[in-house]
Amino acid sequence: LSENGVTIDGADFKQQSNMMERFSNRSNQVTLPKENQSEMFRRFVQSTFLDGDTPFRMRFGGGGQDNPNNPYSIFPNYYTFRNQVYSPDYQLFSIVLEKYLKSESDNSSNPFLRSIKGLTSAEEAVRQLDSISLKSVLQDTTYTKYLSDIIRLKGNYLFTSIEQEVDAAKLRKILADYANANKFTDTSLKSFVEYLIQNTGVDISSNLDEWYNSQYLPGYYITKLDYYKFLDSERERYQIKLDITNPTNAKGLVKLTFEPRRGGFGGFGFGPPPMMGQGDEELAAKIISIDSNQTKNINVVLDEAPGRMSFNTILSANLPLSQDFNFEEFTDRKNQSAIEGEFIKESIDPFIDEDEIIVDNEDAGFKVYNPEEQSFLKSLLNLEDDNEEYTGVRFWRPPSDWRKTINSDAFGKFIHSAHFTDSGDGSIKVAWEANIKTSGYYDVYCYVVKQRGGPFRRNDNSDQKYYYSVSHDDGSDEVI
Repeated sequence: LSENGVTIDGADFKQQSNMMERFSNRSNQVTLPKENQSEMFRRFVQSTFLDGDTPFRMRFGGGGQDNPNNPYSIFPNYYTFRNQVYSPDYQLFSIVLEKYLKSESDNSSNPFLRSIKGLTSAEEAVRQLDSISLKSVLQDTTYTKYLSDIIRLKGNYLFTSIEQEVDAAKLRKILADYANANKFTDTSLKSFVEYLIQNTGVDISSNLDEWYNSQYLPGYYITKLDYYKFLDSERERYQIKLDITNPTNAKGLVKLTFEPRRGGFGGFGFGPPPMMGQGDEELAAKIISIDSNQTKNINVVLDEAPGRMSFNTILSANLPLSQDFNFEEFTDRKNQSAIEGEFIKESIDPFIDEDEIIVDNEDAGFKVYNPEEQSFLKSLLNLEDDNEEYTGVRFWRPPSDWRKTINSDAFGKFIHSAHFTDSGDGSIKVAWEANIKTSGYYDVYCYVVKQRGGPFRRNDNSDQKYYYSVSHDDGSDEVI
């Protein structure tokens, strides 16, 4: 272990011992020193060699998936020496399979980690795939830092296409059975594909070339989201309707997951997330394939009111990769019948209505006016956050200039982002410059992400004031 394990969370036995002692004192529990030592060593082995949660991540409810480059993990060594699916055309296919078998989930929608970090490692990696193929990435050392996440994302996309036909848990068992039946032998990709056909009925061979060589990412936006409750044979049921559009030249997959209503805490622009230890509970899940330049109308009926819908784009140009939509109250609609299934629309839904002119903070018409002065110490330290396009939102240490962050509740076509700063005297500003081609009277709106109370914030932003100056032919209006 390099540096005598100083860089490993699980090796800080002194800190863990102090934590255990404080916990025992608070809970009036008595544990023997040998018991504490045994538990610390178990955690050390679990987090260091078996890719389990480190004590730090356990305290904050995170998961091991955000640290995919653990150099001490024994899983790759064990798996690679034990199993090998060889293909001269698709390099590293064995590692792709390994990553899929190993990873259960991604924490890209974890609101607490999002508030601290900004982009997840998976989202940083997928941004590197813009206009470059997996084959090219494997041949270019520029992408070494992102390679582990890129391989995992590409693998998840490939095997998610199979999950359309086979339950995910069943698919993992099928793959594990294949690994056990072929341990310590080199098998060909052809035999692996034939095994999948026999056990799942899915032939991935026709998709491999595009999966390996495609240089384009799909992108999606949702329109016409509608939800209500109705009576179906004297039973109350819940209808969700939405359109998903992929206006790009690459086909893709999305996964919709509906979660029940539950308690929790909020934060910057997110509703109640799963409490620590929860998150696997779901009412329904649906994987949808969407061709390039296509809109699909999706209809789902549930027997229980969902609290949240997760829109996981898996591998796309969207940020965040997984977006959350919180449902308000379901309104009653009489004389409705259940509508289920997905339908291809004749034309794609426009993202913006004909009578709208929208300037998003990702558009060229959005201007940021930050103060130019910077403290000598700050410039000397060259703080990492200053070099990142998207940062986390730390309410306990808000920035004094405008920063950009990723958030599901923010507005955006592919990238849901918002600019934020600490409250001040109005000396730093932003501006939206709209290209209005026709003279006339227009209603002007501004979309503000709602800040709900969270573990570090007691109130929402209902008492905050935003000051706007709206310019027009007759001058300008000051609006609060």
